[in-house]
Amino acid sequence: MNPFEEQQRRFNEQTACCHGDYTNHRQRVTAEIQRAIATWRGQGREQDQRRPAAMVIGAGNCNDLDLPAMVPLVSTLHLVDLDAQAVNNAVQRDAERLGADGASRIRIAAPLDFAAPLFQAAGELAEKSVQEIMEMIRSNPNATTLPKVDVVVSLCVLSQMTDTLASGLRLSKEGEDSIHAREQFPAFHALVAEHLLRLQQLKTPNGISLLVTDIVSSDTEPRLLNCTDSDLPRLLQQCLQRGNFFLGLHPGRLAQSTTAAAAACGRSEHISVSPPWIWKMQNRRYAVCAIHSGPAPQPN
Repeated sequence: MNPFEEQQRRFNEQTACCHGDYTNHRQRVTAEIQRAIATWRGQGREQDQRRPAAMVIGAGNCNDLDLPAMVPLVSTLHLVDLDAQAVNNAVQRDAERLGADGASRIRIAAPLDFAAPLFQAAGELAEKSVQEIMEMIRSNPNATTLPKVDVVVSLCVLSQMTDTLASGLRLSKEGEDSIHAREQFPAFHALVAEHLLRLQQLKTPNGISLLVTDIVSSDTEPRLLNCTDSDLPRLLQQCLQRGNFFLGLHPGRLAQSTTAAAAACGRSEHISVSPPWIWKMQNRRYAVCAIHSGPAPQPN
């Protein structure tokens, strides 16, 4: 079992009982997914008459998702994660509310490691070029087994991937100085770039991608512990200006990188960044946002 897999399973075990703590975060995530579905359906009369196929990468124990609210909106919902037990437990937890019809629309793709074989070779990455690292990520056979979907969601998994890679390279997890140091390391740029590219590749031609990511935590910004929704945009802007954010996860730069990933796939995309919200997880608080990517509006 590689370090990323160990971390994911440990995280799911620790948060399995935190479904209630996630209520606000779950509502916001579900609302962003519903917005993405509405955007997809609004592109044409034919699409307005049918439900999209959707996929969530990093589903875990689905504390972030209101499955019973989502499933009626889609034809199929693929739940992708490293931890098969966590996903199965989540579906069983919501079985009564899902009903037989809802449960029949769910497909579980787990265990599936989106970062293999990168983490097995973490100790050797310092000597590799960005291109070599990206080829390692692309060599993952697991990603090619997934179908293309109309709405694909990456759910707070990118920060976990970069944190695990930092641990493998014996770099500190957070802090302004360490963040700046790590941003110079090609492995992290490659990991983020390839993840965004993969989201584009998993979309149908008119598909929507949604990257939901945490940006900074109360570990390095204690004011998040008592921050209100109205004060959060200003506080987050201060964090970004000081360089206090998770490695590679500056929302503005992620939006730019999403545009580049779309262009690499021959797509002209409209990119938007949602207002931030607070994610309460046990004793920590996280600032979170969502980045939508879909076909650019056609001129009248």
